[in-house]
Amino acid sequence: MLTRAGVRLLPFFATPMLISPIAGAVSDRIGRRPVMATGLFLLTGGLAWAAISGSLSTSWVELDIALLIAGVGVSMALPTVPTAVLNAVAPRELGKASGINYMMQRLGPAVAIAVASAVFAGYGHLSTPASITEGFRPALAACAGFALLAALSALAVTSPANSPLLPSTSSKLAEVPPASRAVPQDRQSFLGHLEMAVAAPLRGPSWLKCSHGSAGLAEALASRAG
Repeated sequence: MLTRAGVRLLPFFATPMLISPIAGAVSDRIGRRPVMATGLFLLTGGLAWAAISGSLSTSWVELDIALLIAGVGVSMALPTVPTAVLNAVAPRELGKASGINYMMQRLGPAVAIAVASAVFAGYGHLSTPASITEGFRPALAACAGFALLAALSALAVTSPANSPLLPSTSSKLAEVPPASRAVPQDRQSFLGHLEMAVAAPLRGPSWLKCSHGSAGLAEALASRAG
């Protein structure tokens, strides 16, 4: 029985392996917002369909179709949301944005499970199949409500093409005065000692080439290897 139930839930849980790579590639071409919003609206529709039609007399085929729609929807959102988050910040803020996104990915399911469990407990219980269905339908409806809020939020996401362009690293470097880009004297000394230490085992004529810089060191290493 458990194996059969797991197989029938595969339309929801297995779709990310197939759909997410395609959704990511499509979002690279047309933008994140259309893919995210479409996916989250599909998730809303699939969960709402399962909540409305779910009953003891409902065919498992109908529920699987609803779960398939919801699975395709969430698979479209999974790869695009993190990318949209990271594209919305400056390069120096990528670490903070990634951390906040990761935290929200964990906090969101925790809140949704808590709310859905509370709704289920308020309308049903686990004693009979009928009471399970009575709690199952409003709990899924609550999840569909969360998905709808996420879909509406996705509509507000701006495309990177419409966002102000961030200056590239090379342009920032070009604005820095040459004196500021010079390697400090103590660092030059450290690099010189490091080069000497690496080249110390290379005795013979090749050792003299190492005093002329990294090119000489590369030649010495090549001759040593040969």
